Amino acid sequence: GTAAYMAPEQTRGKVVDRRADIWAFGVVLYEMLTGRRAFEGEEISEVLAAVLRHEIDFTALPASAPPRLRALIQRCLDRDLKTRLRDIGEARIAIDKILAEWIVAGPRHGRRADAGDDVGRGGNRKRPLLAAVSPVWPARAVSGARYRTNTGPYLGDRH
Repeated sequence: GTAAYMAPEQTRGKVVDRRADIWAFGVVLYEMLTGRRAFEGEEISEVLAAVLRHEIDFTALPASAPPRLRALIQRCLDRDLKTRLRDIGEARIAIDKILAEWIVAGPRHGRRADAGDDVGRGGNRKRPLLAAVSPVWPARAVSGARYRTNTGPYLGDRH
């Protein structure tokens, strides 16, 4: 995998499970919302060291980010495997709730999202939070299909 998206246990060469993918998912969400890399370095070894030791700056998340979204990202990026989000299906459910609340209540103080909502900090990376979270929907659909069991034959297995 790409060094900046590798879970800490993966960078150490340990056996990984689906929680490594959850880590990568959290890194992508973090980067989408902050407009910056979660882990940086000039060399791959520096990036890997950052994954292992760098404190993630959750204050870089936009102030307009819903608390549930912040909590989801923090659980995805938990270095402790025992407390990291265990299943992408849990993320899908959380995102469904976040988007439902967003649509009903709006991004800030009960008003609806509009194109002028700033989710970046400084620079010209201003996007609505909804636009940043919306690309998660394809991952949501894939994860739902991937982790379902006993729902019938996989279409790719046709003979």
